[in-house]
Order: sequence, then C-alpha cells, then structure tokens
Amino acid sequence: MVDDRLARRLGTVTPFGRDADSLADAAFWIWFVLRHEPNRHVRVLALGAWAVPVVVVTATSIVRGRIIDTPRPVLTRPAAAMQAVLTVRAMAPSRRD
Repeated sequence: MVDDRLARRLGTVTPFGRDADSLADAAFWIWFVLRHEPNRHVRVLALGAWAVPVVVVTATSIVRGRIIDTPRPVLTRPAAAMQAVLTVRAMAPSRRD
C-alpha cells in the first residue's frame, strides 16, 4: 500500500510496476500464509485469494497474446480482506498459552 501511494505521489507509476507490485504482494502473502498460518482452512482461503487471480490473469494473457488489465473489484478486494484477517490473526495472542 505504501509503495503504491509513493509511486503515485512521485508520478512514477508504470503498467509494469503496477503488475509487478501485485505479484510481489501475492508472493509475500503466500509465503506468510505457508510459514505462519496454523489453520488449514484459512491457508486454503488465503492461497485462493492470491494464487487464483494470478493464475487466471496469467493464463488469459497467454491465450490472448498480450497482458490483460487486471480486474479491480470496486467494493471489496478479497486479497486485501484476507491480508487484514491474517494480520489480525498473527497479532492475536497465541491460543496455545
């Protein structure tokens, strides 16, 4: 979120940067979920929130022979909602204590 706002403020937004930022976010959160999320169901939902859109956009781009514009939901972004859920879960006191 910060790097996106900084790029817009500095006028350095590029289509490649926008897409690379999304892929970097997906890679980080996939790593985070696999490394830190103990609940299997939450892991599956989280992986779906990032991996499915990446696969769909990549496959569609390959079929069409050009990079497609990534759909951006207006009301809710599943990946952003999942990031919030994972952050709250990671910051919550451990249930093992």
